[in-house]
Amino acid sequence: MSLDGPSDPSLWLTRQVGSYESIMLGDITQESWKNVVDCVCVKSDDLDPALLESAYRTLIYNQPMFRTDVRGGEDGCVYFTPATDFSDVFEFLDQSGETDTEEKGYEGCWDMAEKLVNTPFPMGKGKPLHKCYLVKRPDCYVILFWFNHGIGHGVTGNRLIHETLTQYDRMVAGLEVELNPEPPLPSEKEMCRNVRDEKVLELIVKEKTERAEKVKRRSVYFLWTWEK
Repeated sequence: MSLDGPSDPSLWLTRQVGSYESIMLGDITQESWKNVVDCVCVKSDDLDPALLESAYRTLIYNQPMFRTDVRGGEDGCVYFTPATDFSDVFEFLDQSGETDTEEKGYEGCWDMAEKLVNTPFPMGKGKPLHKCYLVKRPDCYVILFWFNHGIGHGVTGNRLIHETLTQYDRMVAGLEVELNPEPPLPSEKEMCRNVRDEKVLELIVKEKTERAEKVKRRSVYFLWTWEK
């Protein structure tokens, strides 16, 4: 396993990829373009990059989806498998010297967000399918959470923001981070197994499939503002 996650193997994601996740991941023999970028504009005079990286790594420790890679099995199916290389999950960029620009807040990182959302993740290389960037702009900090759509969606961004900045605030206050790894969730097929109403089940599958098939190479990005 890895020091970036719990020692208990049952807390790592190793199940077969579900049908909806498979659509979002795409062909794992190629690079996946289906990505999400959440941008957070933090109004603060100072953010500590080292502390924010520690906060983000705590989230990785606690969330199974952020400790996983994918691989093809001998049976022809696709499986989640523990990532082993977490050396490139965080990067700090200091752009505070760009004082000649009129771009404020998110605008300063817009081109970067568009580039990331169209940059593919390699599959089966041992690396997790996400990365966090902290960018120091002349007027603010911008945090970009970049991840593959197969491990999260728009709502995932809410948790990324909340959990990372909550852990950051704990460390600033002199407290220990909260290491509380969550158990891996089953696939959507397993979640729907106990649905008794066939019409409800068909509707769930139909809507999820239609939404997944509409995902284009240029995926989505979300904008948030956080006062510190």
